[in-house]
Amino acid sequence: MKIGFIGLGLMGLPMAQNLLNAGNSLTVYNRSQGGVNELVAAGATRASTIAAASKADFIMTALPFPETVEDIYLGADGLIANSATGTMLIDFSTNGPETI
Repeated sequence: MKIGFIGLGLMGLPMAQNLLNAGNSLTVYNRSQGGVNELVAAGATRASTIAAASKADFIMTALPFPETVEDIYLGADGLIANSATGTMLIDFSTNGPETI
């Protein structure tokens, strides 16, 4: 299974690590590179853009703020504009229902 994961903070990094440990093909993107470097060293693929991370069967996000969710999903280079039809988008962010 090809999975893209965006947002590798306190919540996202261990989730992404578990997906990688389970044998999934994982492409990761994060604005800072700490978690990305750790996962790439363990076998994940680094995405240089959100669009590159969107080339997967499932795209999972764990993002910190409503504005970040909106940017990642709805921005000109975001997931909605760049994901293929049928790609499942899964958001684990802690936000209110108005954001979703």
